[in-house]
Amino acid sequence: MGVNAVLMLLAPIGFAFHVKGLMIYGVIYYFVLFTIELVIWWVPYLTVPRGLWRRLCNYALALGTSDFASGDTLDRWYVTYERLHSKTIIVVPRRAGRVVPNLEHMLLHGLTLMTAVVTAFAFRAQAELAGV
Repeated sequence: MGVNAVLMLLAPIGFAFHVKGLMIYGVIYYFVLFTIELVIWWVPYLTVPRGLWRRLCNYALALGTSDFASGDTLDRWYVTYERLHSKTIIVVPRRAGRVVPNLEHMLLHGLTLMTAVVTAFAFRAQAELAGV
């Protein structure tokens, strides 16, 4: 949590103190974070990857979850999901044998996407104000 807090706070610090590098970081970071959230929650919900797609999904999931153990990352994620999240509030149809995004994470995904979009617009507005 501490690492994520630092990563998430860098962009607001950049905007508060007009540090262009941190503002650019924020524009990139929040879209990357949203993409990772999609890989962790929505790819396993919407599809069961096979072959090359499975290997790519496992690689992206390992990066997103920092789970670099040998074996199938998606299988381990499903076991973790069952233990931690399967009994939480679910508002989308359940799919047997698949990770199902819970309400908490769906709200988080929406907020992450909104943050990414607002950050991009804020950076553009800042650049226009600076005359770039």
